[in-house]
Amino acid sequence: MLYLEGSTDLAILQAFARRLGHADAERALDQPFVHYVGNQMRTVRSHYHGLREALPMLRAMVILDELAADRPDDHFEFLAWNRREIENYLCSRAALESYAAATAEARIRSEHPGPMFVETEINRRTAAMTEAIDEIERAMATLGKGSPWGADTKVSDDFLTPLFDAYYKRLGLPNLMRKTNFHVLADHIPDNEIDPEITEKLDAIARTAAVARPGASR
Repeated sequence: MLYLEGSTDLAILQAFARRLGHADAERALDQPFVHYVGNQMRTVRSHYHGLREALPMLRAMVILDELAADRPDDHFEFLAWNRREIENYLCSRAALESYAAATAEARIRSEHPGPMFVETEINRRTAAMTEAIDEIERAMATLGKGSPWGADTKVSDDFLTPLFDAYYKRLGLPNLMRKTNFHVLADHIPDNEIDPEITEKLDAIARTAAVARPGASR
């Protein structure tokens, strides 16, 4: 049983598992028995203990944004992100500029074959992304909301959401990057910027899934 804050967390974990070639985690996350609890341990306990009445050997993993003061019993593995939320691990200037370039290339190659058009659109989009990043970064500083690159910043709401609004406005296009799609950024993070904590969490998910298989020792 996997407990997460919301469906975007699962999408990001799945994207990182694919990106890192973590086959065991990919299998565990392909069709997981997952329940979304919005960071509420009370919901975790209520749901889990209800299920255990029918499945006494049920094991669970909880991955939330912060540690709970009241931990569950030994049937759980409880993990929390070191940064404010899972979206912080997607927040990279290089990843954002790579996303802008990739979307430019995909669109132009389908509409206007030829390297000249591709290069022009890539330059236009990466410039728009750089300008949008700088704009929202300044606004956050003015409003006292911290840095978009800070571990304690709630980047999903305070940075990435307004950033993509500003970016697509500069391009004169509707915003194609809502919160439900932030997991796409996992494919654009440079290898050296992927936090080792991501692999640690994927290892834990794979380990718990292996123990939970029928016939596995507990």
